[in-house]
Parts: sequence; structure tokens; C-alpha cells
Amino acid sequence: MKKMIFTIVFFSTIFSYGQKIETYKLKTTVISGNGPFLGGLVPTLTIKGVEISNDLISKRNIKKYIVKQFNLQPPQYYYSKFLKGEIDRKVLMEVLNIFETDTSNLSRNTVKQDVRILVGETFSGDKFYAIDLNHDQSFAEEHFIYYVTKNNFIKPDKIPEPKLTVEVYYKHKLITKQINIKPYPYKSAFKYRDSVDNYLYLMMKSNEYKKATLLLEKNVYDIAISNESPSIYYTSKKTVIYIMEKGKGFDKKYQYRIGDSVYINKYVIYIKEIDLLGDELIVEVYNKNTEIINGFRENEQVLNINTVSIDSVKVSLNDFRNRYILIDFWGTWCGPCKENIPLLRAMHKKFLNKEFVIIGIASDKELSLVRNYVNIEAIKWLNVFDSFENPAIVKTFRVEIFPTYLLIDKNGKIVIRAEGKDGLLKIDKYLDKILK
Repeated sequence: MKKMIFTIVFFSTIFSYGQKIETYKLKTTVISGNGPFLGGLVPTLTIKGVEISNDLISKRNIKKYIVKQFNLQPPQYYYSKFLKGEIDRKVLMEVLNIFETDTSNLSRNTVKQDVRILVGETFSGDKFYAIDLNHDQSFAEEHFIYYVTKNNFIKPDKIPEPKLTVEVYYKHKLITKQINIKPYPYKSAFKYRDSVDNYLYLMMKSNEYKKATLLLEKNVYDIAISNESPSIYYTSKKTVIYIMEKGKGFDKKYQYRIGDSVYINKYVIYIKEIDLLGDELIVEVYNKNTEIINGFRENEQVLNINTVSIDSVKVSLNDFRNRYILIDFWGTWCGPCKENIPLLRAMHKKFLNKEFVIIGIASDKELSLVRNYVNIEAIKWLNVFDSFENPAIVKTFRVEIFPTYLLIDKNGKIVIRAEGKDGLLKIDKYLDKILK
């Protein structure tokens, strides 16, 4: 039977640079620990109906337990479910889209792509977990970690850090990869729906990042790379990157993603792509006369947006060239955002005939919420809906604080990026001088 391949097509912004100096294919190495990254927490999945042997229960004095599963390769997991008829093609395609892969990198056969964890409590009240590192699903030979006992409490930074061995089907080959993870049995902001899951709480945390080195003339630059989760896959949407001159440490204010460009000394470094397993990072180096046109910071050329407003009007930033554009990132759930609407309304009225336009990017749960609020408040400027669940524009512009404002000049350059009421007042004062 011919293998069926579902291919995902991605659109990325390619921009015109000046003179390209070199393309570098940088091999990465794995570094244990989180380095400059936080290391994302990911829930584990309880497997219903899985039992352990009575011998193990007796030997370990186990009162209650659950067996949990953690998937290091969600595409492979969902592909297996699809082949069994447990999910439809639409669900599979959604997962493949998220992880930017297709079925050519997935196997029809059984792959050791996940890990099982036994979490429980003894009759003496001790809480424990054991990870099935050898994939035999028995836990009999595994090391039990008692993280809460009557006489001891293991602090999160003292939790053992296992190295998991998993199989990955990649480029038509089954290969073995190791990944450093860290169990996190302490309650966080995330809550499971099931009371037993919350009592025998367990999350998984990434415990590694990747590092590459870029040599430009006599200068050496360290590049730290993370996929923000305990997963095998690196995608353009989730991969986070820091670049700093060697020995200076990573400054967390300057975080980059695939597709970003960075001014460093007399160069512009374009972070072009990373392979699916994070083993190779490709960057292009240009002369500094090159203008970044996919920027989101002050003094960078703004990335063009092609979208549709909440009233089905086509919106493109390029259509507003020769005007000042104020982009307002807001949401109906955001109190400070709504408090600033009277000031935005006053600015809209004051600069209405002075080559100025406001575009709201509403990050919300439902389009109807935004439409209703805009109608009730009689907001006259353009507004675009950006799903809170799967934001596109918000992620592109690295917006993490609401409200955030971008003021773009007539040439498409971001002249001010600011947050909150003080930021909006700063923009208002700037426009008073420019648009007299």
C-alpha cells in the first residue's frame, strides 16, 4: 500500500535584504538545565484501567496510585490514534499543523515515543513517583522517588533529573534520542479536572536547552535555543532564542524567534530556520545597511499584516502607508485596556484629518464578544479579532502585556512601543508635536 502523506504548507514573510555575507548551518549541542529559559510545565495524562502487580503494591506498601503517561511526540501519538480510527483526519491535521510536520516523519509501527509514570501514596502517608525508564511498563525495576514523607520534603531544585531515551521516526528512519526532563510533583497554577489527579499531582518540565556558536570575524556569539516544553520537536512558533556575545551572558530582554532579525555590531543576523529535532539552526548574515522589515521593536520596520476586520473589511498595513498608524492590542477581558478607550477616542477625534489611523487588535475568546463591545462603546476605528486560544498577530508582535501600543510612522517604522496608560499618553504627546 502506498503511504499516505498529509502535507502542511506554511507561509512565512520573506523580506528584501541588502548584501548577504554568508549562510551558516550551525550544529547544536544539548545543555542540561534550563539556562536562560524558564522551562515550561506540561500536564501528564492519566491512563485509565492500568494496574500494577500485587507484589509491587505489597513491596512498596502502596495505598493508592495512578499510572500517568507523558507524550514527548504528540504528532506520533495522534497519528497512531488516527490509524486505529480513534480520531478523524481533521484532528490529526490540526496537530500536524501545530507541530509543523507531516506523516512522512511519522511511523505506522509502534514507536517508544512516550513514558509512563507511577504516582502514588503509601499507607504511611509518603508520596512517591517512579518513571518507567526502560519502557517495560512494570515499574518493578525502577527507582522510586519519595518526594514527601513525614520526615522529609524534597525541594523542587533537588528533584532527580532523569534522561529519557525515546524513539523518533525522522526522515524515513527510526532513530534514538535522549531528552532531559524534570518531574514536578508540586502544585502549580494548573489544575486537573479529576480530584485524584490533583491529589497525586504531577507535571513534567523541560530540563535542557540547545546551544550553538556563531563566529563572525574575531567575534564569537553564543546562541541558546529552547522549544519551551519537554518535547522532541522544535517549531518556528515555539522555538525561543537568545543571542549574546560570548562570555557576556544572555539578556532576557532580547528574546528572538525563527524569522526574526537581530542587529549585532556591524551585522544583521536573520534567524532563518531550525530543523524539526533542533539539531541544526540556519542563520543568514547581512551587512548592517540592511533594513529589518519584519520587526516588532522600536526603530525596526514593521511586518505587514494582511487580515480582515470584525466587520469583514480587508486590512493591510501597507494600505495605510503615508499615515501614522497606532496599533492597540487589547481585549474585552482587560480592565486597563477598556479604561484607555476614552483617551483613544479623543486621539481618534483629534487626529482624524491629520494622516492618522487606529487599528485595534482584539485578543479575545470569541469574535461575538468583541463585536458586541465595539458596538456598545461605539468604537469607530478598525478592529481585528485575534483568537486568545491561538493568537497569530499577538504572537508575531511578541505581545505579553495588555494593553500594548505600537506607533508606526509614515515609512512603516515603529517609532514607539509602549504599554499601559502612560505609554498611550507618551504616544499622544508625540503625535501632538508631529501632527500639528
